[in-house]
Amino acid sequence: MSRKLTEFYAVLKTNGRALRFLFITGITKFNKTCLFAELNDLSDISLSPDYGALLGFTREEVQKYFGAFLESTSQVLQKDKPKLVEELLEYYDGFCFEETAKQTVFSPWSLLKFFPLPTVVSKTIGLQAAAIQACFSSLYNPAL
Repeated sequence: MSRKLTEFYAVLKTNGRALRFLFITGITKFNKTCLFAELNDLSDISLSPDYGALLGFTREEVQKYFGAFLESTSQVLQKDKPKLVEELLEYYDGFCFEETAKQTVFSPWSLLKFFPLPTVVSKTIGLQAAAIQACFSSLYNPAL
């Protein structure tokens, strides 16, 4: 795997003049390792507060850009819009990508899966919450 990544970074470095901006994301931090010998001029923005909302939607963005979806979903689920937003905050607004942990964002994937099928996703969330609660209950109360 590391050989493939090294080859990938070598291609990027070779063609660096053609790249104005390149965004690479993943779940593991690789900088300062031998993988980057080929690509040694990276700017690591992983935990910068300036970019904390780059990979998700803020609460304000959800209300601004998804207002029509919030309205129709609240009607489908027979919940008022503020209650729906609070539930969405509870389930999807916990991603934090900056070191101060003051800014959280909604998972784009989760929201985009939720709005087309709110009744199905709502049931799934309820089942997941019940399963998680049952798991924790059994951990803290072995008699169950």
